[in-house]
Amino acid sequence: MSHRPRVLIAGVALAIAVCAAVTGAAADVLAQFKLSKPAAETYIFDAVWNDNLGSFGTGSRLFKAMPAEARAAAVTSAAAFARAYCETDLFRARYAKQREQARPTPPPPARSWAEQKAEQRAQFDKSMAEMKANAAKAAPDIRKLLEETIVSMTRQQAAMDGDVALQAQMEKGATMAAELQQQNYRRSVKEFEQKYPENPNPLIAARLRAFLTLSETLAAEAALVERDGKPALRGPAARGTVSLRKAILSRRQARG
Repeated sequence: MSHRPRVLIAGVALAIAVCAAVTGAAADVLAQFKLSKPAAETYIFDAVWNDNLGSFGTGSRLFKAMPAEARAAAVTSAAAFARAYCETDLFRARYAKQREQARPTPPPPARSWAEQKAEQRAQFDKSMAEMKANAAKAAPDIRKLLEETIVSMTRQQAAMDGDVALQAQMEKGATMAAELQQQNYRRSVKEFEQKYPENPNPLIAARLRAFLTLSETLAAEAALVERDGKPALRGPAARGTVSLRKAILSRRQARG
């Protein structure tokens, strides 16, 4: 057998071994936190998208109940599982779909003041026509009241239409409102792109860092006891809490 086939076989064997190790680690961490794979993936996506690490629920209690020396391994395994899921096509597709659905909706196309004025006039004419129809069917006293109202409103509308200064002021207000709507939309898009970038990697990294911080907080809570009326850390648990980050870093370095 030549050297090249042996190298290929060795590479395939290594890949299979790595895959088996990752699969085994995933199964272990899911069992530790009593989660199914779909449930864990849903939690991870929710944590990434909504920054919702606070819904760890049962996982928090299970983590606190672990021996102090087991917590670092649990944290690194959970982080590795989350990182592996976030690298899958399934996660990327779900993120892209959620991002498209959540994107700010653009405002309707801006209309000219003449178009807006024509629409307002059409609405006014429709309202007057309905009032006239109602007046024709009303009792005499009600009919007279409605007819007087129609005359008054028609005169007011005619006065507004003929007031050049007022029309200029209304046009300026409509233009400013349309511009403000566009500005708000552009600001919303900018904030959205910053919060949910097309490439989710920075977001994933930020959530993983937050997860490690939360893990330290949970470990500290698990180690709290009351001493002289004040919260304090107990012996072995305190050592496990204080060294949690060091243990995680050591495990990372050991893995290369």
